[in-house]
Amino acid sequence: MRKSKRETEETRKRIVEMAADEFRQHGIATSGIADLMAAVGLTHGGFYRHFDSKEQLVAEATAAALDTLLDTLASAASGKKGRNALKAALAVYVCAEHRDNPRDGCPLAALGSELARSDKRVRDVATTGFSRMVEILRQSNSVRQLAQDAGPPQRVDKCHIMFTIFEGIASDSPPAVTEEQDK
Repeated sequence: MRKSKRETEETRKRIVEMAADEFRQHGIATSGIADLMAAVGLTHGGFYRHFDSKEQLVAEATAAALDTLLDTLASAASGKKGRNALKAALAVYVCAEHRDNPRDGCPLAALGSELARSDKRVRDVATTGFSRMVEILRQSNSVRQLAQDAGPPQRVDKCHIMFTIFEGIASDSPPAVTEEQDK
């Protein structure tokens, strides 16, 4: 029995969402298509009805994970000004829950080295996500002031550096952090 267009789109979305979770949790290379499709309740052969290659799925899953993260950060900073906006976005990005749950975390922190070795389409998705993250930081008046103080040639570099620091903090998961230290 053939599926409707809507059912096919919903199935594809489920595959992309599961892949985004699995890739962040286990890595791209170690996440096999057969296991991923089984987790969604489909066969390995069904994968190719939706995607041309694993790289296509990686690109779409990375984009979906970045969209979710960036929406969350933008929402956290929304309606706040200056340092409060930056603090709100930072609090979401570097919180223990985000750090300790790579499945729901930042794909750039979880998959950075694998994304860098992926095909151009995947690297372009990651670069666009990085740029969008930098733009969210730039929206904060305190980050904007930092950039303006630096002058035009260094303006973008300050935001890039700041996001890179956030990414490093989010990917660092020391084993002996107590709940008290996280507060």
